[in-house]
Amino acid sequence: KVNNLGGLGPDSSASEGDSGMIRYGKACVLDGQDVDLIVEVLGDYFTTTPGNNGRSPCGAYGSISVGFGTMVSLEARFVNADTGATVRVKDFFFTIFDMDLHDGHEEKVTIKDFEQQFTTHNTLVLQEDVMDGTVF
Repeated sequence: KVNNLGGLGPDSSASEGDSGMIRYGKACVLDGQDVDLIVEVLGDYFTTTPGNNGRSPCGAYGSISVGFGTMVSLEARFVNADTGATVRVKDFFFTIFDMDLHDGHEEKVTIKDFEQQFTTHNTLVLQEDVMDGTVF
């Protein structure tokens, strides 16, 4: 629906209320209602490739590009597609793809405010519990 994370585009036609976010339309259906997933930046955000944000060309995946040597804090929430009201989705899977370790550069993801998180049995991804979340 909207692809303008951090106000960097590429969707410069986003309305005032939708500016600065990625809004993935129809992320799921709950009680017969379409639910969107909204992702917004908390603080600073940098990327040289904002056109890579949004839906992945590789299938039904979301994609968020983060500039090399930088970090970003994101907040995600589910909303009713029609009303914009926040919706609580009891159980869902949120999967991270393409975390790399190359040339001394390490990609990490920290998640917070989840009841449970896990990795697959044969993963090479390390997991560390920290005071306010889990780092992968």
